[in-house]
Amino acid sequence: MATETQVVPDMPAKMSGCGLKGAYVVTEPGCLMPTSGAHNHIMTGISELGRHFEIQPLLPVASAPSSGKVPACSQSYDASSTSPCAGVLRDLKRLAVQARSAWKLTRRLSGANYDFVYVRSNFLDPLPFFLRLRGVPCVIESNGLQYEGIKKHYRSHLSPLNRLLERLTYSVATHVFFVGSYGDYWKLPGDRWINVENGVEGDFLNSFATARRPPVSTLRLCFVGSLMQHHRPDVLIEAVKRLSQSHQVELHLVGARQDSIANSLANALPVIMHGFLEREPLAAVLREMHVGLIAGAPEYASLMKLLDYGAARMAVVAPNTHHLTSWFPDDLVFFNSGDPASMADAILSLAEDRERVAKLGNQLHDRIRQEFTWEKIFAKKAEIIQQRIQEMR
Repeated sequence: MATETQVVPDMPAKMSGCGLKGAYVVTEPGCLMPTSGAHNHIMTGISELGRHFEIQPLLPVASAPSSGKVPACSQSYDASSTSPCAGVLRDLKRLAVQARSAWKLTRRLSGANYDFVYVRSNFLDPLPFFLRLRGVPCVIESNGLQYEGIKKHYRSHLSPLNRLLERLTYSVATHVFFVGSYGDYWKLPGDRWINVENGVEGDFLNSFATARRPPVSTLRLCFVGSLMQHHRPDVLIEAVKRLSQSHQVELHLVGARQDSIANSLANALPVIMHGFLEREPLAAVLREMHVGLIAGAPEYASLMKLLDYGAARMAVVAPNTHHLTSWFPDDLVFFNSGDPASMADAILSLAEDRERVAKLGNQLHDRIRQEFTWEKIFAKKAEIIQQRIQEMR
């Protein structure tokens, strides 16, 4: 259930010589879990936008570093056990609570002479509407389909209206940055939106500049991620079980909640579990790997693990989702999404052509270096923001 979120500055403003002043607003405490990809994205965004603007972060009180507390994840529910009528009440309560909080925040923001407000989108959050009413330029960063994501937690008769509200939220923004290819899903009219990729930090990428792969007599497969349903562990398990015993292959698992995979494959091939790793230890493990595995992904999603694999010069086996085939048509080894046999064939094609493993890994690394560092991604965002602000003046 949504709860009212107070928002306060929790970091000093980042200064730049641009002259434009912006607020970076997050209203969902769960996004700031220190081990989450969202947290990394937010902290990186604050830092990188600070290269171009004077940025004041406005983050949930419970997530402020000075508090020493980690916010709890958003409460989840068993969707199959909830009534759609009860879901209506949840939606209405969440909207009412967030409307009250958003209006208070809008009054504060509009009185602070910000040139723009950069908002990380949140389900049923009317903040962009209120900013529009007060004439404050609002830039939205959206990652995922909020109205779809909530269905994992509970059902609601208001789902069609929630979808409409989400679309209208993007329509009132000064500009929308869709992380992944979600803009292709919404297909908003005009030129006030763009799809953007995630990025890789320069230090992480540079640590693989001269990386030398271990011999590929044993092909080392690697799966990174804190396991969730959309990762399709069922596809991964069945695909690996189909690998020919004539090939020397081992599987390395990096992340949380992966015991089920290890247990299911115990008799199929060697499985090494590394657990959750911070960035530096992760880099050390990836230097020893050959192939990165992506067994499943949302159709329009950008995947941090893909960029980590590529930075580490690993070849990547991935499902043929809309986003991956649109952005990386020549850089990955694709299989039919949801098909374990097809995934097994893709892995075997690399096991039988070790030179291709190195070629694809180097190719993806070079592309990431050229296009997908955080610095370059946020420089492009800053350019668009400046353009939009100039058009409004």
